[in-house]
Amino acid sequence: MNDSTKDSQEFIKDLGKAGGGLSSGRAFFLRYLGFLLLNSIVSWERALDIFEKEGKKILSLARSMEKDKLFERVIVPSTASTKCIQF
Repeated sequence: MNDSTKDSQEFIKDLGKAGGGLSSGRAFFLRYLGFLLLNSIVSWERALDIFEKEGKKILSLARSMEKDKLFERVIVPSTASTKCIQF
């Protein structure tokens, strides 16, 4: 069984603290530059609009799921590295 087919419970027990998968350089950039730059490019109104649209997409997908699957904790692989992110 490879990592992509492992049961999510096996991953969950080995997870560290939230954000622990970010490299120190990436965390520094996001904390001190990335979010400031994003804030200067995207208005609060536009950010709220994006948030609401994404929320509607999520709700639409969730409506098609079985009820027992809605609250199952899963691991979503990060596209930037081989680390995983928990939702």
